Amino acid sequence: MRLRAVVLAAGGSTRMGRPKALLPVGARTLVEAWVELLSTVAEVVVVDGAVPLGHLVPARTNPDWATTGPWESLRIGLHGHSGPALVTPVDVPPCSAEDLARLVAAHGDALLSHGDAPGHPVRLADSARLVGACPPGGLSSLLVGAEWLPTTDAGVAANMNTPADVGRWLG
Repeated sequence: MRLRAVVLAAGGSTRMGRPKALLPVGARTLVEAWVELLSTVAEVVVVDGAVPLGHLVPARTNPDWATTGPWESLRIGLHGHSGPALVTPVDVPPCSAEDLARLVAAHGDALLSHGDAPGHPVRLADSARLVGACPPGGLSSLLVGAEWLPTTDAGVAANMNTPADVGRWLG
């Protein structure tokens, strides 16, 4: 079964003040950079909500984005898929192709990490277990016991919530 990659981009980006998915990364947007990278190894689905992204990338919409969290967006992105999956929020800098290859080659659940910080994307060995309500602890609870794949790329553990965060990433 083909690997699916889900980019979670449904949120309202209120702290950023503009849509995180549309932040510029060179000549393209952050969401386009993620899709370009992930499409080298997987079928990619972006889950949008507050800001429609279907004109830029393959997208499914979470119509209840304002009242639901990442769990529901992930379920929308994985609908019809029961095999392994890669998952990332859109507001993390894309990892390197080399780190992505290591993640894809992992057996079982895995995630990239920098130092003692977990990062993204994550690899879920079997997305079929995402049936039902969100477990206590949210999406993080799915990764208990996951293999941590260390990288020197601090960006995998970055979270870009504010313009200052983006400025730190861009250097």
